[in-house]
Amino acid sequence: MASRSTITILFLWLTACGGGSGSNTSGPAPPSGSTPSTPTSPPPVPNQAPALVNPTATQQAVYLHPYRYDVTQGGTTFSDPDGTGLTYQITIGHTYAPTNDPTPPAGLRVEGATIVGAPSEVTVAVVTVTATDQAGQSAQEQFNIVVNPNAAPTVVNANDGVLVSVGSQFDYETTKAGTVFADANGDALSYQVSLRGSTAGIAVSGTHVTGSFSAPGLVEVTVTASDGYGGTGKDVFALSAPGPEPTRPVLPATTYLCADPELPLLSAARAEYAKLPARLTNRRLETAATRLFGDGPRGRDFTKTLAHQQALLQIYEDFCLQDNSDCAHCPFPEQMAKWK
Repeated sequence: MASRSTITILFLWLTACGGGSGSNTSGPAPPSGSTPSTPTSPPPVPNQAPALVNPTATQQAVYLHPYRYDVTQGGTTFSDPDGTGLTYQITIGHTYAPTNDPTPPAGLRVEGATIVGAPSEVTVAVVTVTATDQAGQSAQEQFNIVVNPNAAPTVVNANDGVLVSVGSQFDYETTKAGTVFADANGDALSYQVSLRGSTAGIAVSGTHVTGSFSAPGLVEVTVTASDGYGGTGKDVFALSAPGPEPTRPVLPATTYLCADPELPLLSAARAEYAKLPARLTNRRLETAATRLFGDGPRGRDFTKTLAHQQALLQIYEDFCLQDNSDCAHCPFPEQMAKWK
């Protein structure tokens, strides 16, 4: 039988360690009158508004051509710092009513976050994009879509004139494997070929001209390229079969001279006219003679006859500025030097 002292020690040890009968505490009891503390939650983080991080550059469209553009640029136009997701509102208008246009640019419409359609007016469409997060905060951007006119096909590798032989069969492809025309919009082209002229024996098959000339002749070929949007371009060239080259002409063995019955009369009249003396003079004659011959006797010699005077007057009309002060710059002597 254990002693009383042993039992007392065991009881005290159990009480101190919380192992005594009826004990539910793990430590000393709180002082009387105090309230136990409870854990507190952190304050809510304020919402951050969306931000424009990748602005859209001016976009280009072409009249009547299919158009498609994602205004989110694959989700990179706006950022959402909270990651709750964005919704988009998109409006399209003209420059004079960008956000409240009762008649938006024709041919363009909004599908989700994408602008689609085929613009049917040449204009500048203004697009306004508003991105809104789940908390109702938003960011906005605005950009233009320039609708350009359709570019017609142009000739970049024209057909030259085509020569074939009379009687020989030919097959000529008029688009040169699609290189005659170019289209700035990259449109697929369709072709029409027409003929004008000596078309007997010649036919059109697709873009080929085939057949043969039975005699020398010429056909005008017109190739029309269409882009499907109202634009056309034309290349016109000649396809011909020339006649045989001419032989070298043979001159007659005897040379014949044809007499002009009026020639003696003209020569006689010219000789008589050259003898007619000059009775009068005038300032124009004197100006021309002085400028050409100075004050020496040669000037007087070239004003004695009507023929000489007429020649000097013609020189005066053609070259003289009719101002004595400009005689130093008269071009006639220099011109005479060149004629020599």
